[in-house]
Amino acid sequence: MEDKELNKELICNTLGQGNDKKKYYVYMLCDADKKPFYIGKGEGGRIWQHEEGAHAKEEEIDEEVRKFEEELNKNSSDEEEDEEKKAKKKQQVKDFRSKLENELSEKYKRIKDLGSGNVTKVIVKWGLTNDEAYMVESALINMYKFIDSKNPLTNIANGHMSKKEKENRYCKTEAQKIEDFETNCVEPAKPLSEILDVYQELKGCTVETAAEGCGILFVKINHLYPNFCKGFDDEKNRILDAASGFWDVAQERLDKIEYVFALYQSQIVGIYSVNKDEKNWIQKKDLKETKKKLPSAIKDIRESEYKKIKNQIKNRTLEKGKYRMFFEADLTSEDDKNRLTALREKFIGKYIDFSEYINGEYWQKIFFNFEANGEFKKKKTN
Repeated sequence: MEDKELNKELICNTLGQGNDKKKYYVYMLCDADKKPFYIGKGEGGRIWQHEEGAHAKEEEIDEEVRKFEEELNKNSSDEEEDEEKKAKKKQQVKDFRSKLENELSEKYKRIKDLGSGNVTKVIVKWGLTNDEAYMVESALINMYKFIDSKNPLTNIANGHMSKKEKENRYCKTEAQKIEDFETNCVEPAKPLSEILDVYQELKGCTVETAAEGCGILFVKINHLYPNFCKGFDDEKNRILDAASGFWDVAQERLDKIEYVFALYQSQIVGIYSVNKDEKNWIQKKDLKETKKKLPSAIKDIRESEYKKIKNQIKNRTLEKGKYRMFFEADLTSEDDKNRLTALREKFIGKYIDFSEYINGEYWQKIFFNFEANGEFKKKKTN
């Protein structure tokens, strides 16, 4: 059906207009064989504007050529010129038109080649928000470029990147084989030893001294982080709340812990300084005495966890008084503040390879690894 037979107003009303947040759609422009040559997103009558734009460009070119031809003929007439001069002028006009047409975008060239009314316009997905439409458009462009590289789209750009793609400094938005994705986009995990090396450098001490004085507690928040932290406006506060406890920390270990690293899978999402004494490791029964409160961001989750712990204590499945939560140390020393800042800048967002911990007794003396249920996990070596 020709576009002139379509009720464009009703189509646009159905797709959505005005203040409708879901008025965006993704479309394709295809040739007669249903092969797409352009994929886009838009609202209202955007799908028709490409042909309209191509037609307007043709009219602009016609006008530019007319003015060029007038300028050539300004001081002469057909009667005064011989055939050779006429042929030369004709070629000049032809070359000028070709130059202007070559400057057209590939999209407009394709529309011009297909001819008026021969562009198949396809609505792929509609009823989308602006961000959703960008993601659908980008996914289709990536997919088509991967599948049919011999017949490239006329899109100038790949499409918009997702938030995580923007955050990833290793790759651009494109469809790629999984092995290429690993090579191009996956940041290599840092060895666990690098944390101690950085700590040693910041503190200005030997490896042996660092090993004796650097207690790092890794807490895994694999359940809480994706469900109650990631993407929230107060994400940083929620990560701290999720990591703060309650943990099964033995009394003899408390004075060795200087930093708590919050982990999601093997990625470090938070780093906190804890004084190496009991004051910042508090059992719930002692909270009122210290005038400190339970974490507020995910308080309901913490209350639920504590009830489970109480039931275990009641059933004598746990030793009473072992579970504690930590509060961040109030750092007064500039050196301590700078050290914490440096650790955060170096490791937040990084992935850590724990193979040294799993396979080496040396690391088991320095680092204490806890699952989110508060249970100490020590993996045996072969």
